[in-house]
Parts: sequence; structure tokens; C-alpha cells
Amino acid sequence: MVFSDLTFIYAFLPLCILAYWLARSLKAKNYVLLAASLLFYGLGEPVYILLMLVAAGSAYGFAFQIDGYRGTRKAKIFLIISVVVNVSFLFFYKYAPLFVETASRLFGLGIQAPRIKLPIGISFYTFQILTYTVDVYRGKTKLQTSLTKFLMYVAMFPQLIAGPIVRYNDVERQLDRRYINAERFAAGVVRFTCGLAKKVLIADYAGSIADRLLGVAAGGSGYLGVEVHRGVAGGLAEAVAGGIRDGLGMTGAAGAAVGGLAGISTLGAWIGLLLFGFQIYFDFSGYSDMAIGLGRMMGFEFMENFRYPFSSKSITEFWRRWHMSLGTFFRDYVYIPLGGNRKYQIRNIAVVWVLTGFWHGASWNFVVWGCYFGVILIAEKYLSLLIPVKLPSVLSWACCFFTVLLGWSVFYFTDLTRAWDMIVAMFTYRPEPSLQTVKLITENLSFLAVCLIASMPWGKQLYGRALNWGERKNSYVAAVMDTSLSFIYSAGLLLVCSAVRVSSSFSPFLYFRF
Repeated sequence: MVFSDLTFIYAFLPLCILAYWLARSLKAKNYVLLAASLLFYGLGEPVYILLMLVAAGSAYGFAFQIDGYRGTRKAKIFLIISVVVNVSFLFFYKYAPLFVETASRLFGLGIQAPRIKLPIGISFYTFQILTYTVDVYRGKTKLQTSLTKFLMYVAMFPQLIAGPIVRYNDVERQLDRRYINAERFAAGVVRFTCGLAKKVLIADYAGSIADRLLGVAAGGSGYLGVEVHRGVAGGLAEAVAGGIRDGLGMTGAAGAAVGGLAGISTLGAWIGLLLFGFQIYFDFSGYSDMAIGLGRMMGFEFMENFRYPFSSKSITEFWRRWHMSLGTFFRDYVYIPLGGNRKYQIRNIAVVWVLTGFWHGASWNFVVWGCYFGVILIAEKYLSLLIPVKLPSVLSWACCFFTVLLGWSVFYFTDLTRAWDMIVAMFTYRPEPSLQTVKLITENLSFLAVCLIASMPWGKQLYGRALNWGERKNSYVAAVMDTSLSFIYSAGLLLVCSAVRVSSSFSPFLYFRF
């Protein structure tokens, strides 16, 4: 079960919120949240609840030893054991098949790679567990003696399956004291519905078109590895969903997949890759928004995970705005301990980006993708020192956007030969193989414009100016305007998203691999 499921929105979440708000004491609310989180995870992965509990329980127990032997060699030994145990779980379930298959091919061993189902969210909760034990060792956080509170931190369903990666330090006080009222709850609802709209109205639709232009054309070996099949529902749902799509000029992407494609065309490669980039952004940032909104409904404040990365004017800036919780994790727990900017800086950046690539998926294309950005970041850092020339803002933005876009080609295709084929198609002319493809692209140019505008901070800035205008006129007017707009916005988005989800069977969750 994921946040965009109608079962979650109209059954699980209302019942959870009702039980949570009926619980009088904070201790009772914590028990309700823990029970709801375990139920949420169990509905999707009942077999792997035990794995998550063992991982969390081991860290909880080792933390007592680390704290008890603080300042001694034994504390470091217990830290190493705790890290090895939790990383071993992650390695076995996520990376063992890749390394077995690679070794078998390299050395002709003829060993069949084991088929292991990846537990949902294992990368996220493993990293969260690591931040706790490392910070206890460093003396940056106090030992949590309550197993219930620690399990709640690890298993909290709003951020369990798709982040952001929440550090224990960030929620330590909130486990014992948090401020809950109707205003914050309403703000959480707005944030949740905004994230839901990103996922359902933009990411899913962009992914359906991208998969037709890239995945289907290349034999279905793309990031999702699936063809597009959309169901058709009658009644209000189809009418609303169809009306929205027609209004945006998105009439062509809801049909059957384009067939008979001999290969990726030049225009198809560029448009498909652009749409895939928007799919990744709106899918992941949408889930982060939903997680932050859900947390706020229950009194928690989680860190921001995205800050309009497509508005960046350099790759360094882009990665400070994209998946910020992962970036700060690698900075504080890998880059700085290795020496940071003080020594072996190039080596440290290389290590971080190889690990970043591996984190994104158990396939060598993700490692290549990580190395690609590692090399660019190193080059950007040193070239700026050698050539202190500042490009115009528009040109800097265009160069950054193009560099990121090119990187998605390696990210999308797990088969590197297909990734190379697409790169060749992007830089050599290949005509469109059919009129269907041309029609698909032209019909969705308006949707591309919507994606670009929605990925920029312009709407938020305009909304802020409207509120400032209301405050200058009358603080009461501003309050009424904010409340009214928020209610209309949230209710409207929820209705539209529900209609689209009913009428569409294509809603992939890109982050099951984590």
C-alpha cells in the first residue's frame, strides 16, 4: 500500500487519524502511531516486518553498549558490529543478487543469481538506524531507553517507504513533546494533497508517455520495465479525468502503447528523457511532500527533501536542492569522516558518488550514473577556480538542466547498451518511425510546459505575494484568504486526484527498489 492508493486515502488514513486524535495522552498517541505503522508495513510486506524489527532491535541493544562504554575502544567495536549487522541486511537483500550474477559472468562460474524480494523501504530505515547509533557514539544524541519510541522512529509510516531520511536528532524531542492543533493539521492536509497531485496528475502521466517513447521503443528494459496499460472507468471519474487531460491537450497518452517502433528517434529520445526526468522529480518530491504533510497532521516536522532543483544554475546547487536528506547523510556520515575538503577531496567525492549510485539501485547503470555526476562535480569545483568566469544566469541554468537531463539516460536504462543507443539517437538525426509517435509528442507539448512551470518556484512566489498583499491591506483578509484558498485547493485536488486514480491503472511506485 502506498500513499496514492485510494484505500490508503479513504480507509487507512482516516481511521488512523481518528484513533490518533482520540488518544488523549502523548504516550497513547505514540502507541497508536506505532501500531498503525506496523500495520501499514504489514499490509504491503507482512514477511519483512520481522526483518525491520530485528534491524531496529539490534541497533537499540548495541546503543546501550556504545553508551555504556563511551570513550573506550569497546564503544567503537560495538558501533562497528551494529553498522555491519544493519548494512549486511541491506547488502544481502538489495545487492547480493547483483554481485553473484556479476561474479558468475566474469569468472564463468555458471551460478544462478538468487531471486530475493527487496523489502520495501530497507534503504531508508537502514540509514535512519545508522544515524542513531553513530550519533550515540559521537555523543551528539542521548540514548533512547524506550523501545517503543525507538521503534516508532524507525517504523513511522509517513516516512518509512520513501523518505525523507529522518535523523533521530531531528525527531528526538518530538517523540516526547510535540505541538498538535487544528491549524497545523490543516497545513499538513494541504501539503499532503499537493504531493498527491504531483504524483497522480503529473508524475504518473509523464511516466506513461516516457515509457512509450523510451521503454517500449527499446524493448521494455527501462527503469520501470513495464508497458503502459490504462483502464477506462465510466461515470464521474472518467469524465473529470478526461476533461482535465483534454484541457491540457493530453489526449494521446491514455491509449494503447505505440507499436511497431523500430528504435528511438531523436525527438522521441529528447522528449522521452525530459518526461522521465519530470516523472522522477514529481514522483519523489510528491512522496516527500505527502510524508511531510502526514507528519504534520500528527505533530511532527520532517526536513524538506526537495527545493526546486530544476531551477539550479550549477550541478553543485542541483544536488543541494535534490533529495537533500540523502545528500546531507552522505556528507555528514561519509564525506566529512573521510576527510571532507581537508584531504583527499577527489577521493572522498568519488566514494560518496559511487555509494550514491549504489543506493539508487542494485544495477551497474546506477553506479555509472553516480560516477557521471561525481566527475562533473569534481570538474565544476576545480574549473571554477581555474576559470573564474561567471556565465549569464539563463545560460548557466540551461547548461545545468542539459547535464542533468543527459544523466537520466543512464539512470533510465538498466541495460547500458540501450542507454548508449539512446545517447547516440539524441546526438545523431533519427526520423520519427511513425505518425503515431509524432502525434503523441505534439499532443503533449502543453503538458511539458505544465511540468516545467510546476517544477519552478514561480507559483509559490506568486502565492506568497498574494498573501503579502492581503496582510498589507488587512491581517484578517490575509487569514481568510489563506484559509479559503487552502480549503478550496485541497478539496479540489483531492477530488481530481481520486477521479484520475479511479480511471487509471498506471501508477508505478518508483521507489520500491529502495
